[in-house]
Amino acid sequence: MKMTMRIAGCCVLLAFFSGCGLPGRWETETFKPELARESFAFLGTDPQGLGFKRTNITFYEDGRYDAEIYYGTELHRSSGDWERYDSKLTFVDADGKPYTYDIELKDNKLRLVTPIKGTDVILTMRRTSKK
Repeated sequence: MKMTMRIAGCCVLLAFFSGCGLPGRWETETFKPELARESFAFLGTDPQGLGFKRTNITFYEDGRYDAEIYYGTELHRSSGDWERYDSKLTFVDADGKPYTYDIELKDNKLRLVTPIKGTDVILTMRRTSKK
């Protein structure tokens, strides 16, 4: 019984630190505060004053990601690698530039937090698919 508990505990820790729970497709649910839309540049894409609308991200098991980011009516794409460590999520785009966000992952909700001009901007996403 003790051995089974130890193995289960190790599996839980391994899953947590390897980013378990992220792989799948996620889409924007909410964005706060609304006033930050004009200056929010998710994954470094340039909003050109159009204002962030939404994003869809697919996290793959092998540590890659694909993202569709909408500013106004324009679509920007980003792809590269992702890594989760504790409460941080780092994306490294195809040009090798890293973008790190504080995160909370609970059930099928993912909150990404980044400061802009002294205010925490919170992008909440919901899982739409595990594949």
